[in-house]
Amino acid sequence: GGASEEAQSEDEVAMLKAQVQALEAERREMDNQLEEERQKRLEDQEKMIQEEEERKRKEEEERQRLEEETERLNREHQAALERAEAIQKTASGAAEEVARVKEEEERRRRELEEEAAREKEALVEKLRAEKDEELAKVEAEKEREKQEEIARVAAEKEKELAMLHEEKEREKEEEVARIEAEKEREKREEVEKVAAEKEK
Repeated sequence: GGASEEAQSEDEVAMLKAQVQALEAERREMDNQLEEERQKRLEDQEKMIQEEEERKRKEEEERQRLEEETERLNREHQAALERAEAIQKTASGAAEEVARVKEEEERRRRELEEEAAREKEALVEKLRAEKDEELAKVEAEKEREKQEEIARVAAEKEKELAMLHEEKEREKEEEVARIEAEKEREKREEVEKVAAEKEK
């Protein structure tokens, strides 16, 4: 019975190694998918609309996606742990390999979480900077309009004062002319009166 048990054990080890290879292939596939997703996400971020509602919606989607991703990784992680336990019961030699895969899974999951957090932080920062820039533009525009209004009002006041000044000058000239005409008339009347006196 020993030989057949040994053969069975070797078969199990071979099967488990095949499973481990399949797991690694799956992980590589996942890496590729994640890399593609990462590239796509970066492109999408470049095209992001500046509006606040859009930003909130995207953040919410990203958060849900990260939660789902984390849950999926946790499930895979759990499955890897279960596989590891099964292997440890049957073939202690493969346990080391399983532990390595398990560790790799755990490390990869942490990396993904950290990377996602970093990208989200960068996105928030970028959007905040864009919003600040927009506000500064609006403030500058308002200031410019205010200065223009001040200059316009000042010019109008200047014009009004000039007109007022001209009117006063004209009135003064008219008054002088009137007084001179009055004096001239009185003088003429005086001369005529003297002439009349002499006639007598």
